[in-house]
Amino acid sequence: MILRYTTAIVAAALVTLGLFYLMQSLIARDSAAGYDRQKRTVFDFVRMKRDERVERKKRDKPRKVKRKEPPPPAQMPQAKLSKAPVKQALKIDAPPFRPNVAMAGDPHLGGSISDSDIVPLVRPLHRYPSRAQARGIEGWVHLRFDVTPEGTTTNVVVVDSDPPSTFDRAAMKAVKKYKYKPRVENGVPVARPGVEVVLSFEMADG
Repeated sequence: MILRYTTAIVAAALVTLGLFYLMQSLIARDSAAGYDRQKRTVFDFVRMKRDERVERKKRDKPRKVKRKEPPPPAQMPQAKLSKAPVKQALKIDAPPFRPNVAMAGDPHLGGSISDSDIVPLVRPLHRYPSRAQARGIEGWVHLRFDVTPEGTTTNVVVVDSDPPSTFDRAAMKAVKKYKYKPRVENGVPVARPGVEVVLSFEMADG
């Protein structure tokens, strides 16, 4: 009986010691693994110094491209002024010593009807093409057109331009908006062909 209890107590003690040893082994293994993970995971923060300087981009103004001189502007013919009416003298026949007076020759009060050439009324400014302005290109356009009896422009064509085709479209668009007092012949508005203008495209200095 006593031998049985003794054997049971010894066996229980051995089992208890074995469990403690096993737990100790597991704890030691987890600690080593945790230490390895902590050792491998490293966070390195590098703080960069902020640059407070702000670089401003310098924009150079476009340089002007000089071109050949434009032709002299066409001179507008002066308006034809009407002539002053011709005064005719009255012829009075007065026979001597007679009371009756015979008058002959009626006065002429008329004269030539006034004629005049075209007179500019509306000439809007032409717009500078943005592409040419950005590149600093200057130039001119020589145009020819007709003025209708209503005072509008028609048959607008480019005679010459420099540089070619750079300002042609803008110049023609402006001339098509021109308004004139039409040409008058014998009191009747008539068409005025062959009107010429030169439009210059120049950039302001500064």
